[in-house]
Amino acid sequence: GSCDQADASRNDPACWAASTPACSGRAQSPIDIKSSAVSQIGNESYLHKTSWKPVSGLRVVNDGRSLGFSSNQLGYTTVIGPNGFPKYYQVTGATLKMPSEHLINGKQYPAELQVIQKNQKTVLEYDDDDVIVSSFMFELGDENKFLKQILGTKIPASGSYSTVSQPIDLQWALGPALDGPFFKYDGSYTTSSCSEVVDWAVFETPMALSAEQMQVFRAAFPSAGNNRPIQPLNDRSIVKNTMQEAAAVDHRYFLNREMARDKKETNPMLLLFPIVGTILLCSTVMFWTFQREDSSRKRESAGGLARDAKPSTIGRGYNNL
Repeated sequence: GSCDQADASRNDPACWAASTPACSGRAQSPIDIKSSAVSQIGNESYLHKTSWKPVSGLRVVNDGRSLGFSSNQLGYTTVIGPNGFPKYYQVTGATLKMPSEHLINGKQYPAELQVIQKNQKTVLEYDDDDVIVSSFMFELGDENKFLKQILGTKIPASGSYSTVSQPIDLQWALGPALDGPFFKYDGSYTTSSCSEVVDWAVFETPMALSAEQMQVFRAAFPSAGNNRPIQPLNDRSIVKNTMQEAAAVDHRYFLNREMARDKKETNPMLLLFPIVGTILLCSTVMFWTFQREDSSRKRESAGGLARDAKPSTIGRGYNNL
């Protein structure tokens, strides 16, 4: 069939499994998210986890398959890791797909924006195997100002880009959806690597786009064949309104988390032991160091002039002089 041809296999998502075994895995994306399959419902707002920043001068790239942009200045998302410490996921870019790759309760939307966030190992190094992708659905309605920045009036030709001079602010543009309900499941890239390293957060509240904006996109991408077909859920669970984070711990430590231990609160009663011990030690030293001189001996040494003087304290070594 058509999957026997190398070029067709690379370009047709339905053929990826023939050349990449990972694409036959049991945790693949996209999926049809069904509310009936949700196993847990939380009350988290994803918006509270985001610190996304506006960026000017972004290049919107047409790679021949989709439209997107990338930057290391777009901000980050904070999620508590299994050890109770925060993990920071850098927003590395976003990709626009039309129509949507994910379905929600069997419904396919006219467009889906996928915001990629990668775990930040160091300031400039990201973990490609620890990824969150946040997906936002769009349905027909009013013109979308954010998409107007991305799409313009004409999409650049395949292999080229256009520059957006005005700041692109993902958090502002997607805020209504970010603060609303979302589904979370473990999945994969929807590109040809099919690596099962992605936590998907698919937002239920759709944004709007106009029919004219959809036509601008379709003029550059007339076929939806670049979207990957829906994959089976298999034995995976879907949760809602939670990223299933561990409990955050309040650590006070020096050095770093690998070399140091958590600083424990000191029991106030333990502070009394060194204080009482110091007092006892001082009292003992004073007792054995000082003694009262015999009064008769003092009178004799004073030639009778201090007969009525009161005893005084001198050092124990006095008699040895």
